[in-house]
Amino acid sequence: MTFSPPTSLSSEERNDYLERREQERQFRGDNFASRSQPQPSPDNRRKISAWLQGGLRQHIQHQGD
Repeated sequence: MTFSPPTSLSSEERNDYLERREQERQFRGDNFASRSQPQPSPDNRRKISAWLQGGLRQHIQHQGD
C-alpha cells in the first residue's frame, strides 16, 4: 500500500511528507509488536475479571434504581 504525496508539493515538501509517512508506518509497527505481548498471568487475569465483574454488578444495580 503506497501513499503518493499530492503532486502540487515541491520536492522538499514531498520528501518531508514521505518521511513522515514512513515514521508513522514504523510507529504503528512498533505498537503492533508491543500489543502482542504475552498474556497476563493467571493471577492478574483473575484480578482483571473480578474487577470487570464488580464494575458490571455496580452498573446493573445503578440501572435498577
